[in-house]
Amino acid sequence: MAGIPLTRASQLIHVTNTLERHGLSAERMLEDAKLPMWHFCDPDDLIPTHHIYTLLDRTARKLGNPAFGLLVGADNSVATLGTFGRLIANSLTTYHSFATSCRLIYLHTSAAHNWLTEAGDVVWFWRSQFRGPEAGRWQLEQYVLMRLIEHVRMGAGPSWQPAKVCLQTHEPPGVELREALGDPEIFIGQKVTGIAVPRPLLAWPLKQRGIAPLPWPQDAQARLQRTAPAFSFVDTLRQVAGTLLKEGHPQVGPMAEITGLTIRTLQRRLASENLTFSQLVDQARFQAACSLLEDDMPPVTDIAMELGYSDSAHFTRAFKRWAGVTPRQYRRIKLEC
Repeated sequence: MAGIPLTRASQLIHVTNTLERHGLSAERMLEDAKLPMWHFCDPDDLIPTHHIYTLLDRTARKLGNPAFGLLVGADNSVATLGTFGRLIANSLTTYHSFATSCRLIYLHTSAAHNWLTEAGDVVWFWRSQFRGPEAGRWQLEQYVLMRLIEHVRMGAGPSWQPAKVCLQTHEPPGVELREALGDPEIFIGQKVTGIAVPRPLLAWPLKQRGIAPLPWPQDAQARLQRTAPAFSFVDTLRQVAGTLLKEGHPQVGPMAEITGLTIRTLQRRLASENLTFSQLVDQARFQAACSLLEDDMPPVTDIAMELGYSDSAHFTRAFKRWAGVTPRQYRRIKLEC
């Protein structure tokens, strides 16, 4: 059974960052859109991709700004896309940043794919995107377009503009986009979004601009791999439940709304996998606990609170029931491996 397309929360946090920079309440906009308070998540947490579409669309309509997605992209750098963004920003050259993005995009989202093609004196940097709800699709494409351009600007500087752009939208781009991009040659109605990059720019070293280097990039990538977006229905649901643990014990009603299903349909789909909703939440808690315990920094008491337990004793009993060892014993075993 196909899963829910998931994306790291950093993309939605970009939207709420722009809201707050323009004096709007992120909490109110999320509440109006009937979405959880995702902007309080860790940027690397996983959320349903269609929620980003929803928030972009509702905000653009509220502000009366048809280029809101473009504004969000311009307001936020690639480097702030959580661990994925920092890995890209720590690349050596523009080409290296492209290659890193193409190689690791599956760790950031299950809803997109990046790749490069050569065409004479230019290289095209492409992005295919999960075609979510019609509402918000154009806003998300504008945001994606700015993300592609930002890869080049990290080396070529903030004033660089593409000479050619491919867009999936069938509507002629407005004056706002043309002015923001320096009036490039635009091809609409394409299957994917892309920009043409002159070959000489590929070798330009990136300007770090205060970005702290990752001391152990392989460790950072390994952390992303352990939590990569899943593809099956139950696995993606479990990952969303893991993100919701930070707001308290996930409830079946809100989870059904998040996934766009009725409560009955959600329970029926889980039953077909021999699972109850309560068991799914327990599994999400266990996975989150293991991930946190593999880091030797957070105290067990803090982990218990983060997972929604009233005290560490309740957490210890539950974890021992799942794993046969206490959280402290599990941490010691993992650290000794």
